Amino acid sequence: MKNKLNNVQIAYIKVHYAFKYFLNINIIFIINLIFIINIIYIYMNRKLEKRIARDIDKLKEKVQDVYLNKNVIQVMINGPKDSDYEHGSWKIQIIIPNEYPYKSPSVGFIDKIYHPNIDLRSGTICLNTLNETWSPIYNLLHIYDIFIPQLLLYPNPNDPLNEEAAKLYIEQSPLYKQNIQKYT
Repeated sequence: MKNKLNNVQIAYIKVHYAFKYFLNINIIFIINLIFIINIIYIYMNRKLEKRIARDIDKLKEKVQDVYLNKNVIQVMINGPKDSDYEHGSWKIQIIIPNEYPYKSPSVGFIDKIYHPNIDLRSGTICLNTLNETWSPIYNLLHIYDIFIPQLLLYPNPNDPLNEEAAKLYIEQSPLYKQNIQKYT
């Protein structure tokens, strides 16, 4: 005797094969999407590597002694002319993140410096341009030529990392300047 399928069984078979067909198409789509994402990732990494190399080359054109180890750069920076830091020279460290230039580098002083916006112990810098308003239009030379010199020229005692320096900067300028000289 022949088995006849009822309407429910026929509907089940149709749904079953439609689902298998739909699942196969989605798997192919996902595989292609992963492939495209990998190509974009490789392209972007190459582009970012070129940007980093170009920015380092620009910095080397300006600065004589640039120490480079993978994504860590160390350079000497002199105090800006006509500032309280004019006669000082400090080593700074710039750590380039994988997301550079879309994420700002981490910048800090290796040598001790007395400044309201620089932590005396760790060398950490409090600078809005680096921490909050960084943009890919900036590069490593901006940090060396503009951001750090401006920080040294115009301390912001209202946003201190070194509260003692901020207080002296506001209340006892001569003592503040004496403390600067201890670290120049």
